[in-house]
Amino acid sequence: MGFEPHKVKRVYVHGAEKFDTWVDITETMDIKLEALRKHVSQLGEFDPEKMLREWAEEEGKEKGFKYAEAYRVMVNQDEEPEI
Repeated sequence: MGFEPHKVKRVYVHGAEKFDTWVDITETMDIKLEALRKHVSQLGEFDPEKMLREWAEEEGKEKGFKYAEAYRVMVNQDEEPEI
């Protein structure tokens, strides 16, 4: 139908035992929380703000970010090296 197959270059795994990549989410934390609150069918009246801010603060400490998400990144061996 005109679509070409997509080849995944990297997979970011959240919740891995050992992290190797941190993403600073300080500027987008409020947007993240707002988006999660839209999932009323899953959250009900539960407000995830306190829990998520604590998690993001903890993950950000190692790299000096106020809020971060930490991942283990798996790289496809066929990927071209970055120059």
